[in-house]
Amino acid sequence: MALKFCLLIFSSLLLSSCFSQEADSTSNPFQLYETQENMPITFLFSDDNRLDEEVSYYDALLDFKREHPNRIHQIQIVSIHDESLVEHFHIETHPTLIIIQDDDIKVRIEGYKEAIEILTELETRLIQEQET
Repeated sequence: MALKFCLLIFSSLLLSSCFSQEADSTSNPFQLYETQENMPITFLFSDDNRLDEEVSYYDALLDFKREHPNRIHQIQIVSIHDESLVEHFHIETHPTLIIIQDDDIKVRIEGYKEAIEILTELETRLIQEQET
């Protein structure tokens, strides 16, 4: 348990561009998150009571960012209590990873997954599909 906690803290520190922000109720609540033009917005919907299931997501995101530093600009950690985003994206499972680019959902991964599964999906959807 202590190892998972340390890994989670370490992962959080490495994701220096991460922060949590409450969105207000708008028709497009993710507009509040600043991004560079054409850069995807990455949301990880988090449940404080199930942090152990999120470690693989942090690992995969760190590996992906390390290998493809220009593909993910920032990662937003969104609490289950952020009702506007949870409702907007119909979040029912935690963790849920959503990556949006140009107002389209490019990636949606839900529930517990191994880091390699998440990394493979990210590479398929964000690298291979854009190259074809």
